[in-house]
Amino acid sequence: SSTGSRRKPANLSDVVSSSGDTTDLARNLGSYLNTKIPPSLSICVLIVLSVAAFALILMGTFHIPFCHVQPMIPIWLTVAGVLFIMTATLRIFRMIPSPRSGHRSQSKSLDLCCRISEGLLVVVNIVWLTLGCIWVYGSKPYVHFEEHMFEEHYCDRALYWVAFWTCTLYLVRILLVFARLHYSPQGFPK
Repeated sequence: SSTGSRRKPANLSDVVSSSGDTTDLARNLGSYLNTKIPPSLSICVLIVLSVAAFALILMGTFHIPFCHVQPMIPIWLTVAGVLFIMTATLRIFRMIPSPRSGHRSQSKSLDLCCRISEGLLVVVNIVWLTLGCIWVYGSKPYVHFEEHMFEEHYCDRALYWVAFWTCTLYLVRILLVFARLHYSPQGFPK
């Protein structure tokens, strides 16, 4: 039910009210967000965050032998950084406009492939975050940062706190997404 003369939604409530079905809602929401946030700004933010994710990869990789209290913490940091970079790269790829050509079906199948891949990455990220929270928060009562690094409860101070705050920031991000959905004028999609 899309027409070429459709007006652009002026605010978020127009996005929902002018949508006939979920396809229209997705299209209208994308159009609304594209008018409010320029793609170049989103791409720059994703690149900066990818550099931070690369730092997580380095931190986790170089500290693998230095966390006896939970040896999975440095591995969790490394994989979390890789997953973030993969997600950001896929998102950047979707933001870059494709040249208009006669191959509309190729464009739609590529977009569908990107959306499916992005959905799978979201599921993998949530599972990996859950495991990271179990490992990091579960080790908190036992961890110590003394210089005797061969003791059973030792973990490098920087490694542990970077992992702790990475988990916490991921959880805050998820809570903000849910809060935004919950407190929007429309509430959760039905």
